[in-house]
Amino acid sequence: MASRGDYNFSLLVLDVDYFKQINDHHGHQIGDQVLKFLAAQLEKQIRSTDMLFRIGGEEFVIITPTQESKQAYQLAKRLHSHINTLEPNPLPKFTVSFGVANYEIGDTSSLLFNRADQALYQAKAQGRDCIVIA
Repeated sequence: MASRGDYNFSLLVLDVDYFKQINDHHGHQIGDQVLKFLAAQLEKQIRSTDMLFRIGGEEFVIITPTQESKQAYQLAKRLHSHINTLEPNPLPKFTVSFGVANYEIGDTSSLLFNRADQALYQAKAQGRDCIVIA
């Protein structure tokens, strides 16, 4: 069990960069299509044991059971690279930012999520289209 420290997992929080501009320039229907396209692409790239969730707006979370931060970072790099090579015609091209955090003994779900979310905010502050590990 995670609470006993003998189980490892990581949390990836990702966000579509400048999503408001996509909605403003192309309309909310296109914005919705971008989110569906992104979700489908993410789902194709993660393991069957990983869990993908949309948590609101343009923000997604991936829970990666049995992966430590180094493995989760490698996953984030692979997803980031995959997304950057996509040509989503007729949809507008977009980028994403990632925050990655690994479960630490004693973490609550809130503490873990907050660390990953803070890493995402750092990625945004560093210019977006990047990955930050908590």
